[in-house]
Amino acid sequence: MAATRGKEIKLDLDSNVVEFDDESDVERLAKPVAKRRNTKKSNSGEGDGAFTPGSSPSKGKGKATATIQNQLITRRSGRGGKLRDVMNMPVDIFTEICSYLDPHDIRRLALTSKRLWDILMTKEARHIWKTALASVPDLPECPSDLNEPQYVCLMYSSECYTIGCTSRGTKADWFHRVRFCATCYNSEMAGGRTTSQCESSLSQLGIKESTLSQIQEYFSSRPVMGPYYFPLCYYIEALKMAAVDYEALCKEEAGDYLSTLKDTRDYKVEVRKTTLDCLD
Repeated sequence: MAATRGKEIKLDLDSNVVEFDDESDVERLAKPVAKRRNTKKSNSGEGDGAFTPGSSPSKGKGKATATIQNQLITRRSGRGGKLRDVMNMPVDIFTEICSYLDPHDIRRLALTSKRLWDILMTKEARHIWKTALASVPDLPECPSDLNEPQYVCLMYSSECYTIGCTSRGTKADWFHRVRFCATCYNSEMAGGRTTSQCESSLSQLGIKESTLSQIQEYFSSRPVMGPYYFPLCYYIEALKMAAVDYEALCKEEAGDYLSTLKDTRDYKVEVRKTTLDCLD
């Protein structure tokens, strides 16, 4: 028998029918029962050492997890550029390859990764740099106060030595062994074309006048009374460090220190002249 709104419906029990007294019972029956949400946590992460540290995975899940991890490791290790096999080759083959590179190419190779930097910037790799430098015709020998990577950087690179500066280091000073961009060169160097200009510039460094008068002549590539067409240039950092060292010495030790500064200056002047003649 069909159900009608607001009327009593009676159905025979023998015919598998139910009797309702009012409309609310009919609506309650007609409304679908909401499915119960499954609040049980998934077992996908249970027993997996990668998700639950200290747990003991079952055999089946442990094998599946290990297989997945091995696949990920294989895929990650399989990625790489054209130089991905460099680290897997024997040392003698790597050395032989580097012997065909220019000094600047070796430096750029060292900058490609931390691993190559650690290999090439060690004393054990010094023969690689020496071989590369020897392959360049008419190139002066590496100065004794520089190592081979420093010499290559000063000779070939265009990087400014100021930390954080990204400008091109167009001004290389072979006497002070530094390279700066035009802006940093003006801020890191002091001096002038005349004695008065030089004294005015050096007076702002905070060095005692008595100390400055003793060490000043050993930190410029031209004599104080030299020709005016070549300016007097002083590397501020080196000058300040020498002032601190000089003031910490006694009178006898100070004399020996000034003698060492004179020998160092003469050597730098000679190297500077030889290098500039080669570059010209």
